[in-house]
This record gives sequence, structure tokens and C-alpha cells, in this order.
Amino acid sequence: MWVKGSGGDIGTLTRQGIAGLYTSRLRDLKNVYGGLEDEDRMVGLFNHCIYDLDSKAPSIDTPLHGLLPFQHIDHLHPDALIAVAAAKDSEKVTKDIWGDTMGWVPWQRPGFDLGLQLEKCLE
Repeated sequence: MWVKGSGGDIGTLTRQGIAGLYTSRLRDLKNVYGGLEDEDRMVGLFNHCIYDLDSKAPSIDTPLHGLLPFQHIDHLHPDALIAVAAAKDSEKVTKDIWGDTMGWVPWQRPGFDLGLQLEKCLE
């Protein structure tokens, strides 16, 4: 899996700003995840999933990509979707607009658990 490295900017991204990881190793980290209090340790464990030694450190958002079964994920922050997500009743607004074609998870800090929540939502 190729993912933007930590701290990188998608607008100026070059090969040097990308992390290359074994997706299977990232998914295997589910076996050692200890819950929300374990998030900081998990970020360090992403480095054990790297196969390209010239990689940047993987982003905290890495599980949002690697725990989902898609070959490609566009991780964007469009203003219109941020407005829906930031609405007081965002879950209802999401359902009103997209019905069951769009998943919804409550906001939480990016990290391993958020990737697990997205995986669960997709199931």
C-alpha cells in the first residue's frame, strides 16, 4: 500500500513523501491493538509495516486506508461534506441526503480505532 507520509501536503506530494507498507502487516496490528489508550503506540507500530526503507513515516490516517478492502481510496476534505459532518444532527442529515448509500461514524481523533470504526461501518 502506498499512502501519503506523515505531515506531507497532497498538493506538493512527490515520491519522497510517500510511505510504502505491507497491508497485511497493518491489518495484523488488529491483534495487538489495546483500545483508545493504545493509539500513540500504534502509530509507532506502523513503521514495522514498511517495506520500502526510503519511505516517509506513515500518516496517522494510515488505518483509514489499509483496513478497508479497496484498491484505491481518495482521502479528501471537501467543504460540502465537512459542513454535513459538522452539523448538529449530522447523522440524520447524512441519512436524509444519501439514505443507506453513505456510511456515518461519529467524529473521533484520527488513528487506529477510527480505521476499525470505518471497517465496521462498511460491514
